[in-house]
Amino acid sequence: MSSDATDTSLAGIALCGGQSRRMGRPKYSLAFGSETTLQRVVRSISQVTGRIVVVGMEGIDWPEFTLPVTTSIDPSPYPGPLAALVQGFETLPDSVSHVLLTACDFPLISPGFLKKLVEQRNPRDDIIVVQEETFPQPFAAVYQRSILPIAKSLLDKEERSLQALLKQCRTRFVPAEEFRDVDPMLHSLRNMNTMQDYQELLRVAAGADQ
Repeated sequence: MSSDATDTSLAGIALCGGQSRRMGRPKYSLAFGSETTLQRVVRSISQVTGRIVVVGMEGIDWPEFTLPVTTSIDPSPYPGPLAALVQGFETLPDSVSHVLLTACDFPLISPGFLKKLVEQRNPRDDIIVVQEETFPQPFAAVYQRSILPIAKSLLDKEERSLQALLKQCRTRFVPAEEFRDVDPMLHSLRNMNTMQDYQELLRVAAGADQ
């Protein structure tokens, strides 16, 4: 399947419900140029699909979006990314068969990287995930609606991790090296957990824009 911003079977989900303990402030609201990190991620997703859901915690101070975005609240305080993925899927119509999942703490994720990722979706794989060395990155992945029964079963067992979902589903692991033609330094896979990480990604972005 190819990526197409008018393809109604595809949607994007961006998560911003973590506690940001190590960062010390909400990651989604950090400034990144003239945008927040969340606004920047949403803009990148919009180059791949026009249907976007942002899942966040109750009481979140949503930024102003210049694009059509549906917001959804986590089913409970800090439920974890697995529950947030299910929440995002259930916010979408049944006609959406696949979602592209990422998070607000990946501000350098690029439209070219996302387009190449969604172009690889097919009915045979429940999940297509980018793997960097030995680590699969569940926030650079495409999930098929077929994962929902498995995801809900894991939630019933109080599982919170997307890694657990990858192990239970028909998952295809795509080496990160295959994305260097659209993202030579693989900046799309760099996330931020601390203020030091954030400052470093700001420097990387400034260098890339020059």
